[in-house]
Amino acid sequence: MRETRNSYLSKVKEQIKSKDARMMVEMELNAHIESIKEDLVKNGLTADEAETKAIAQMGNPVGIGKDMNKIHRPKTDWVLILLFTLCMGAGFLPVFIGEPVMLVKKILISIAGAITLFVFMIVDYRRLERTGWVFYILGLGFLLIVPAFANQIINGSLSIQIGFFRLESLISIPFFFVGWASFLNNRSLKVWHAILLYIVPILLFAQLPAVSAAVLYTVMVISMVCFSKFSKKVILSLLTAGGVLAGILLFSVFVFSSAERKSRLDAFLNPEKHSNDAGFPILYIRDFILDAGWFGQTQNEFLMGDSLTNLVFVSITASFGWLVAGAVVILLFLFIFRLAVYVPRMKHTFGRLLLAGAISLFAMQVAVNIGMALGLLPLMTMSLPFISYGLMPVLLNSVLTGVVLSVYRRKDLLGFESR
Repeated sequence: MRETRNSYLSKVKEQIKSKDARMMVEMELNAHIESIKEDLVKNGLTADEAETKAIAQMGNPVGIGKDMNKIHRPKTDWVLILLFTLCMGAGFLPVFIGEPVMLVKKILISIAGAITLFVFMIVDYRRLERTGWVFYILGLGFLLIVPAFANQIINGSLSIQIGFFRLESLISIPFFFVGWASFLNNRSLKVWHAILLYIVPILLFAQLPAVSAAVLYTVMVISMVCFSKFSKKVILSLLTAGGVLAGILLFSVFVFSSAERKSRLDAFLNPEKHSNDAGFPILYIRDFILDAGWFGQTQNEFLMGDSLTNLVFVSITASFGWLVAGAVVILLFLFIFRLAVYVPRMKHTFGRLLLAGAISLFAMQVAVNIGMALGLLPLMTMSLPFISYGLMPVLLNSVLTGVVLSVYRRKDLLGFESR
């Protein structure tokens, strides 16, 4: 009995689990059948005879379907998941020398991070492609809610403390992350539109104030602009306008900042001059880093309010030594490198923008946090991904990792060059 094309394709698709893969395989096989059919018709066969013979030449539909299912099924990057697990494990190092209750909370935070990663990995990232405005407005909403209902000030920045959960400016970053990837995926975006979209969150960050969140947001936007599908001329225009604007804002912040902030900046530049006030923490941190040695100085506990958060790298170095601290740095850079290898091979613009944004956010957190510990940057609020204590930083980075894994899972379905 002659097998029809629809019957043949149905048997192939029955073996393929992924809906997207079924659609792609159907298009591919249709194209092959049409190509063979055209050649056979040129050799003198009728259209029906040519189609029947073309289908016969394609081979066993069940076998082809099983092979296609293996090739096109969603993939999981177990290397990245392993690195994620190791980074989360490294976050327990400073907690072990703290209070037992901190260990319990850290376990709960880690579980929440793992669940968040899994959820965002499973969700098809392409469903977010046309939701830019929704996520952008949600990000703005959180930046309006925090100062309106703030009941706590942490490191000079407003936040809302509700039991174990603390709502701060950092929560807006994942929403702007998706929003900007969607905006820059739209070729109709005008330069002045992009500038306006950038300015509004910056002004809201300034009212908190949330300098570190504004820095992360700015670096993320710049990175995404560089990897967008706009022409070099448009990209240069966006970066130039953004650079001028950022310069003006930084100058304004410095001019109108309080005497205390100016004193802190001077203390960073000349810590010895301010050794009895704002320069003391810088000198204190420097001494602990230098005295740690290869295996740490457990008899000298690092005592500062941010020892498990912004200064967690100092705690690890002081307690476990340069060797363990170096291993943590290598682990974090391996994590970032693993993300970076995806970008040049990703042809789907929205996926590439998400990858670029995620890498910039991870890299900036690592660079600033370690830079503070080494005295290269002034002290500010900046967590070390997965290692700093706190729910919000872990959730942020788990969301980013989950989105990256979602992009990877669908790499064989569209827009990805496999190696």
